[in-house]
Order: sequence, then C-alpha cells, then structure tokens
Amino acid sequence: MIHSELLTFLRGIKQNNNKEWYEEHKDEYNVLRQEFTQLLGQIRDEVITFDTAIARNHKKGIETIKVFRLHRDARFSRNKAKYKTTLSGLISADIKDPTEPVYYFAIAPDDKSFMGGGIKMPDRLHLDTMRGYIATHHKKIQKLLSDPTLEYYFPQGLSDAYKLKKAPQGYDVAHPGIDLLRHKDFTIGCGLSDTDINSKHIKTDVVTAFASLQPINAVLRKAGASTPQAHTFEYLE
Repeated sequence: MIHSELLTFLRGIKQNNNKEWYEEHKDEYNVLRQEFTQLLGQIRDEVITFDTAIARNHKKGIETIKVFRLHRDARFSRNKAKYKTTLSGLISADIKDPTEPVYYFAIAPDDKSFMGGGIKMPDRLHLDTMRGYIATHHKKIQKLLSDPTLEYYFPQGLSDAYKLKKAPQGYDVAHPGIDLLRHKDFTIGCGLSDTDINSKHIKTDVVTAFASLQPINAVLRKAGASTPQAHTFEYLE
C-alpha cells in the first residue's frame, strides 16, 4: 500500500518547486522515499518468481532495483525546475545495463502515475541487433503483443513514440513485420489514477500487470542479445 502522504508531498513540490520548500520537507521526503524503495523491493521479490533473469542476477548480488533521484539535471533543459514531481523506480536484471528490459513504476499526483516496462530508445547498435531478430520473429512478437491479459493491463500496446513513418534503412516496406520494424522505442505502459495508487491492492495489481509483461521483456532481452544478421530483402515469415 502507498500512503496518501506521498501524493500530498508530490503535489506540494509541484506547487512549490524551490529549494526552500524542499529543505523544509526533506525529512518527510526521505521517509516517503524509503517506503517507496521498500515497496519496489517487495514488488521485485514477486517479479523474481516469474522472471528468471532477474531471479538469477538477484541471487548473484547484482543490483536489480533503482529509485530515481528527485533532483533534476536542468543544465540542458528549458525547464529549470529543480525537482521532479514524480517518484519512480525500476526493476531490471541489471540496473547498470541499458540493454536490459525493465519493469517501471512511477507515482505522480493528479492521476499521472504510471506503470510499464520494456526497453526505452535503444542505441543504434542495440536497435540494429533487435531489428535483426524482429525481422525473423515478428509473428511470435505480434502474438505476444495480442495476449488478452497484456491487452487488459496495457490497452495502448507498444508505444508509437519515435516510430518511423517509413521503413528503416535496409528493410523493404513490403516486409510482413514492417510495422514492428519501424519502432525505435520498445516500451509498453499505462496510466494510473490517484484512486488506483491509494488502493490497498496496488502492489498486487502492479505485480499482476508486470507478470503479463514478462513474455515481452523476455523476447526483448533475447532480441537484444541476438547476433545481428545481414539485412536482405528476402525474409522469413
């Protein structure tokens, strides 16, 4: 369960995004952050029951949870606000490896909370590797994306953010998996209301949603680890 005080604090920092207000409420934030970290750890302990890669690395002592800092790096942003208005974290087989798919959970006031996962904007080499795998296994991936449980929790499906309007270089527009190949971001997510966050069932709901996401994360992990293949205009269906 998430205490309502967290949403109250985040509304406060949203309305008073300055150092003076933050310093006045810093002790409160530290307690709330610790509670969120504990919750994320409890969710991770459930995730390892269905994600073997995370279970294996957790057993090895590799860091598998990360809570993001509240302070913003505004050096190269037009938005000069000092603090985020979201408290968020992720679960991954290795939080230091950007090629690993994640399970992501974010708390924000005014019905702006979020849960989801996948791989966000892989770099060029990683993206090329993933596309090589997708070109051959697009039917399998599309079947996973059409799973009724996944669609129930994440009705919007795979994010269309940054999706190419044309075929990526090296791929024919007639490729049967071209819709998937045009993606540059492989994340899936959905919004959560304040009522959802305040529910006593929130942990169970997030874990169940993450379980539906696990097959996608597993195939994204496999795609990222696959050997890049030469791109031709003859494809397996």
